[in-house]
Amino acid sequence: MNSETPDNTLAAHSATDKAQKSAPSILDNVRNRAVETLSALVGTLFEQIDDTFFELADAAHNNNEQNIYFEAMREIRMQRTRVENTFFTLFEADFSALSTPTTTHSAKQVTESLALLDHEDVEIDVALGTMSNQARCEFPALLLQINTRLSEFFAPLEITEDNNPLDPQQVVTHFVKATEHFDVGLQSRLIFLKQFDRLVLRHYEQILLDTNQILIAAGILPDLRSVVRRAPTRPTSPARSAQTEKTPPEKAQVAPEQPAQKQNAPTSSANAHSQPNYQGGGNAFNTLQGLLAATHNLQQPSVYIDSNLPPASHQEIFGFLDTIQKNTTLSTDPNQDPPPVQSVNVHHSISALLNKQEQEQDQRKIDQLDTDIINIVDMIFDYILTQNLPAPMALLIGRLQIPVLKTAMKDKAFFNTNQHPARRLLNLIGHVCLGWDHNTNPQNDRLYQQVENSVRDILETYTDDISIFEEAEQHLLTFIKKEEVRSRTMEQRTIAIEEGKAKTDQGRQLIRQLVRDRIQGKELPPIVIEFLKNPWQKLLLQALLKEGKSSYTWRTTLQVADDLIWSVRPQKNETARKRWLKMIPVLLGDIKAGLLKIAYKPSDTDKMMSHLWKIHSQMLTYKGTENPLRTVKVDLTDQQPLNVTNPKIIAKKESIQTDIFKELLHQVALFKSGTWFTFQDADDKLTKCKLTTKIRATDSYVFVNRFGAKAKQFTREELAIALHDKKVSAMNAGPIIDRALEAIMSKLKASLP
Repeated sequence: MNSETPDNTLAAHSATDKAQKSAPSILDNVRNRAVETLSALVGTLFEQIDDTFFELADAAHNNNEQNIYFEAMREIRMQRTRVENTFFTLFEADFSALSTPTTTHSAKQVTESLALLDHEDVEIDVALGTMSNQARCEFPALLLQINTRLSEFFAPLEITEDNNPLDPQQVVTHFVKATEHFDVGLQSRLIFLKQFDRLVLRHYEQILLDTNQILIAAGILPDLRSVVRRAPTRPTSPARSAQTEKTPPEKAQVAPEQPAQKQNAPTSSANAHSQPNYQGGGNAFNTLQGLLAATHNLQQPSVYIDSNLPPASHQEIFGFLDTIQKNTTLSTDPNQDPPPVQSVNVHHSISALLNKQEQEQDQRKIDQLDTDIINIVDMIFDYILTQNLPAPMALLIGRLQIPVLKTAMKDKAFFNTNQHPARRLLNLIGHVCLGWDHNTNPQNDRLYQQVENSVRDILETYTDDISIFEEAEQHLLTFIKKEEVRSRTMEQRTIAIEEGKAKTDQGRQLIRQLVRDRIQGKELPPIVIEFLKNPWQKLLLQALLKEGKSSYTWRTTLQVADDLIWSVRPQKNETARKRWLKMIPVLLGDIKAGLLKIAYKPSDTDKMMSHLWKIHSQMLTYKGTENPLRTVKVDLTDQQPLNVTNPKIIAKKESIQTDIFKELLHQVALFKSGTWFTFQDADDKLTKCKLTTKIRATDSYVFVNRFGAKAKQFTREELAIALHDKKVSAMNAGPIIDRALEAIMSKLKASLP
């Protein structure tokens, strides 16, 4: 790479000096363009939020839930002007702060002030951090270019992610601050912020593009080359790879600035040294490095190393890592107890080995960069292995620590993008653990064997070619897709069966009530009561399920029941008697045909028809006004409904405060199909199930195992009680490495004085 000539340098400084003279106008242009675009995006958010809450209200289980969403929608609509004014006032204040560096207003300070707030504010703070981190990782190259250009523009003031007005954290923090006055519940506010993430932050790229173009047009580092580059679509040639190795570190990663766009997953490269930095890169590693330094390297090993020793070369460190990797074996004896699931303190091990060099002149230390990488990887695996994963799967993931460490030391993109092959593989294994039950026998489980084979291949063959992670991922994905096809088929059957059962139960309840309303309190012959409560209810259910309540078959079948009840009561006028005489042959014919439809036992059909002929014959020959038949008064007041609530459930429900129980019911109503849950049974056994469907007819929730077979079913009240008793918890399905990095950052920040 050619260095800049003196003329070029003078020209660059001249352009910068000229730009600084017009600083207010340039900064105004950046701010005004950003405000214009943000105004449009925020306007879209407020215009579409009504639809979001309408859909939630439509899916609500009861009026109380609907009112919550309608009230939230009304409150947001009323507060719109106030929110927009507050948000843009805070946003523009950050630009003013750049012109007056003594102003200490920053989003970081606002965020840190949340440390002592209550639980609800902590939830909002977590959402804030998640949104800003995701946005930073989405557009890392653009943000880095803006920071660099603004630093040049405001020199000697350095512009970083903490004082750049356009950094996503500042934008998100100001918007959260602007919504503080919303008189809505936590859940409604989080829903609103989620829509802000979807409708504003996901379109934030245009603001960054416009800013870069304004700064370039003003002559501020127009030829800036980005530290982050797009992944090439094919491996770098050996000649280019060799050239890259000879290039100084600060220039080896430099590539021409590309038009900003979302960057896709990487393509594997056979040569680790020519491996691209994948999607954007972000600054997760730099952030972690800074936190480690600020906390005085909390993960420092207990082995003393003389700070004056020269650093060990990568070759020496990788030699130790190769040795550790070769000694990492997988047990193949199903009867052998698995070793304890724990991460390896690699820094401690290597430092001890370096410190035991026989010759004093051969002693080495691990340099700070490698120390940071080793410590971060140690912490990642510490986190993973504390996530209550099934022990056999956790053990397999733990075995990958050394290969992952070697990969991370060669390419820090592992920390900065979730598209790195090694990171994708770990995330995939973490994902399959969602449905892999603690009680599964690994020796008989094909999924476990597939993961085990992939881990064994990596341990036995990995040196520096990261394509092995991609191959393992593809093999595992192929297997998972086949398993998911079978699981999805079984799951659809399970849903159909359970919905059919619910529809049948609901139909029975309806028919039972209809028959009850017709016969309750009436004087009827016992055979008629028996007929209506048993065979004819079956025929009604058949008509309801097959053809529905609006069908001719349903209406005529129900009319037969009404006619039969009318026919066994004395008729006191001539018109009614004539109708009775005309009706009886047709009525008895319809009854017999109906019994044939439900495959009623022939002998029982004959007995039933014989009894009905007999009682109608009595009615035909009797000339008095009193009923000649032996009848009983129907009393069904003590009849129990089909779905009787368990007395234990009623007692438990009554023991929970009404407001708390309503909130629990609301939480259950927000459960989404496809979410995995952990259930603790009466014997403390843990079971993993996925919510597959909510059945409104019975207000119940059906859960399946990873094979799609029904595992559990609960009513909403039963789930609310389980939540209260901490017998059920939703599982975090987010990528496990992303969660680990967020947890590590949070832990390190919390440890700061």
